[in-house]
Amino acid sequence: MLETRTKLELFLQPYIDQNEGTFDYHALHGFLTGLTICPVDLSEEERNENIFDGEIALTSEDAATLNQLIAKVQTSIDRSFHEEEEGFSLSCEGELDDLDDDELVNWCTGFMAAHFGTKIHGLMVMMSKKYVNCCCRLCLVHIFLMMSKSLLKSARTLS
Repeated sequence: MLETRTKLELFLQPYIDQNEGTFDYHALHGFLTGLTICPVDLSEEERNENIFDGEIALTSEDAATLNQLIAKVQTSIDRSFHEEEEGFSLSCEGELDDLDDDELVNWCTGFMAAHFGTKIHGLMVMMSKKYVNCCCRLCLVHIFLMMSKSLLKSARTLS
């Protein structure tokens, strides 16, 4: 997964340099986690508009690369929800010093964009950090509740 992350970070960086609203790796991971938990039927164009904060014209080679990398990350996320030993972890979990870290804020922004649509992404970019941090905490509570329901369901099935 580290190799996929590195490739995605290198892929996204030139777009981030052009538009600060473009998702970084953590925001993309949050976005893909949100789509995995509560699948939304997005076209590739709609998905990319979320990722790149607007319309983007990717070359066919770049589009294929992005699709391949996204598929790997989404598969990894989906599998992590079904692993009993390690389970799901945030893309920034090992890097967090506190809940105000930009990586966590970006992850939550991506997660919320998957749930609430494209309008939230632009809004989150403009909002104050204090409000975004509050939303991040709510986002983490939502994930915890979703995972708890899944664990309870699994435990009942085993009983």
